[in-house]
Amino acid sequence: MDVHVCLLSDQLLANVIPFLQEGPSGVALVVTPEMASRPHAERLRRFFEERATRVESYHDAPSAGLNEILAYASQLAGDLQDHFGPDARFVLNATGGTKLMALGFTVAFQQAFPEDKLRIIYADTQHGQIETIVPTAAGPTVMENVLDVPTCLQVQGAQYRRARSDDSEWIERAAARRSTTLCLARDAAKLADFFGILNAAVDSALSPHGKLVAPKQPLPRPPKGLWMEAMKLCAKAGVLEWNPGQSDLRFTCAEGAQYVRGGWLEEFVWLAANDCAPFDSRSGVTVTWESEQKRDAPRNEFDLACVHRNRMLLVECKTQKKASMQSEDLSSILYKFDSLARAAGGVLVTKWLVTVNELSPRGSERARQNDIKVLTGPDLRYFRDAVRAWMLA
Repeated sequence: MDVHVCLLSDQLLANVIPFLQEGPSGVALVVTPEMASRPHAERLRRFFEERATRVESYHDAPSAGLNEILAYASQLAGDLQDHFGPDARFVLNATGGTKLMALGFTVAFQQAFPEDKLRIIYADTQHGQIETIVPTAAGPTVMENVLDVPTCLQVQGAQYRRARSDDSEWIERAAARRSTTLCLARDAAKLADFFGILNAAVDSALSPHGKLVAPKQPLPRPPKGLWMEAMKLCAKAGVLEWNPGQSDLRFTCAEGAQYVRGGWLEEFVWLAANDCAPFDSRSGVTVTWESEQKRDAPRNEFDLACVHRNRMLLVECKTQKKASMQSEDLSSILYKFDSLARAAGGVLVTKWLVTVNELSPRGSERARQNDIKVLTGPDLRYFRDAVRAWMLA
């Protein structure tokens, strides 16, 4: 039996990734009093219990005082051999805990275990490698893609409920109107005001619950030029009915109206991301949170969630009017997105805001402070390049 000995810390992925990659049968979770008071310990224990044959937790590990750490680690080494049996081989993951804990456990375990019964590793998540400290002759191992979107969310305390892209019919619709979606994205910078008009029409057409109650909607004037071409594309895709020269339109269904109101942008980022073939990519991901277990618990949605090389990319899409993206509304949008993304993706999360409109200087600075990359209308032509760069980073 192979057993991973994990020193618990806030960086949960450093313990999870090697575990998923190597697939040990047993786990020994070492927890300090400080960490025991946080939800991480129980969450990680449940995570391991769902996947390993045997999981043991060892509490009251000292986080300071080298002599105390050495004594605890030496005692634990003996307990581990008693609990898991003489044939067990142990892998100390020295990534977690305090630096002094990692040092103390490394020294104590080398003294307590025979060479053929012990490996000591360090998970370098920043560079995507699992370094082998003991035996010293072993080189680093490249981290494999072991995290998909639901698993990554679970580690961070979010529960994956569903994704729009889980629906095969939605995927078929997105594929059928792909050409329309790509054209709208290509010309997004020039169509920003037009999207604002369409959004207003959809707001009048749909009830607060999303039901189509007023399918026929007036337009300020008959669309011409690029606006007319965009209307033709939407009509060809079947999301609305309109003929050149008309100053009104008719939505064919609620789903089509939602597509016009911004669904096209959400479909675009998913289609473009999928073209880059990340390990996992999902559109419209709905989550609830570990702290909210009620049936009517609040739900949050991420327009796009990708995981590649065990790192998560979360994307928020906005097609609001230019005034909305340059007002106080933007501050609340950025604050909420930043908070939810950090909670769902952890320290390795990448956050992008995709909007057809330019942000105000103040909004751009706020996004920069929150480490949110902003991609506006002109940037959509290069969205695939941005995804590929993120995958290779």
